[in-house]
Amino acid sequence: MRKFALFTIFVVALFMIACNRHSSTVKDTARYMSTFDQLAGDSTLYGLACDGCTDSVLIFLPYSGGDPDTFNIIEAMRNHQIYGSMRVGDKIAIQRNSEDSTVADKVINISRLLGTWCYLVEPKLKNIVGITEEMKQEMLAKIPDSVKKKMMMPREYGFMLKGDNTARPVGTMFTNDRRSPVEFPHPKFYVEWHVFNGDLILCQGFLDSVGHIKVTKYDTTQLVTLRRDTMVLRLNGKEQGYYRKP
Repeated sequence: MRKFALFTIFVVALFMIACNRHSSTVKDTARYMSTFDQLAGDSTLYGLACDGCTDSVLIFLPYSGGDPDTFNIIEAMRNHQIYGSMRVGDKIAIQRNSEDSTVADKVINISRLLGTWCYLVEPKLKNIVGITEEMKQEMLAKIPDSVKKKMMMPREYGFMLKGDNTARPVGTMFTNDRRSPVEFPHPKFYVEWHVFNGDLILCQGFLDSVGHIKVTKYDTTQLVTLRRDTMVLRLNGKEQGYYRKP
């Protein structure tokens, strides 16, 4: 009898823990939806992917509230305008068709955007007054291979996108050695990001003395590819590939 009572208490305890975890998840989702602040002029719809999503249909729970909506994504799929595969609970951004409100022209999986994205940057020979390009190559040829390999080693640049729309740069700790014949471009210091009318806005800036974000420039990029470990962005007509860093 005593063993049965202990077993009953154990089962009840597990049930209460499970319920508390579920309640916490619901509260976290509700809190995110209630504090979500859409930028002025942004026509994007934001919400969560629901159970039932396929290659032709997206079941979508909007942050604005109400019942889930169903969007036709057949043309978006054909036009390669689906960025990131959909899983239940993923945060989603939708560009709705202007003529048919049941059709999504573009779908971005915001949950897949989050994380650290990097690319490798190779150094270039410094421009020195009076030294021609031919002379640079001759100087470079005289450097031992072991030294040249170390000198020409690429660096990792990139950024981390966080769920609160803040960003953190990767690569800003590097400085150019004045004694080195090569130099690296200055990495961009991204401090904030937004999805805006289907584009990804990366905000350059700095943190002031009290830790507040100050934005100085906006880079409007277009998503070309977004997969689990790969992303390609287009900025001013130029494409840049990124790999996801664990």
